[in-house]
Amino acid sequence: MELKFGWPEYAIIGVLLTLPLLYELNSTFKYYSKILLYNVILMLSAILVMPVCLLRPFNYANYESAFAIFNFLTAIFGLKIEVINEEHLKTDSPCIVVCNHQSSLDLMVMSHLWPKKCICMVKKELLYSGPFGLTLKLANTIFVDRANTEKAKNTMNDVFANVRAEGVRKCARTR
Repeated sequence: MELKFGWPEYAIIGVLLTLPLLYELNSTFKYYSKILLYNVILMLSAILVMPVCLLRPFNYANYESAFAIFNFLTAIFGLKIEVINEEHLKTDSPCIVVCNHQSSLDLMVMSHLWPKKCICMVKKELLYSGPFGLTLKLANTIFVDRANTEKAKNTMNDVFANVRAEGVRKCARTR
């Protein structure tokens, strides 16, 4: 039996032979390849966590399931995370954690310092990011509409009012 290759097969072989060469010789291609791989892993992680989130929808504990996967990925990628002043994050008091992150890669770092009973506030656009957005929704994430300033301010004011009220209730209980 004789194998015959047409132009599509040759094109695929050419691309498959070119990709490793590009990866080794072009740092920009290497960077975007790694980011693509990371984002594929991120979406697959969201799909893995989704059944747990469906069992307890809109529960902040769903973050812990997702972050367990991120902690595992950190170990696989050989990253060592050092959290300085970690004792400030271990509190039963209400708090606001502000993270000025630069990219989705920061999720692996944030998973190591995320306080218990903490929810996340993210830009509304992430809601439409496939399985990751649905998992965020099931984890009771607060979405901020940055395109509508008034709505964003109202959302943030509601959150801060709830944190303040929770703090007052906690203080009243401990007296």
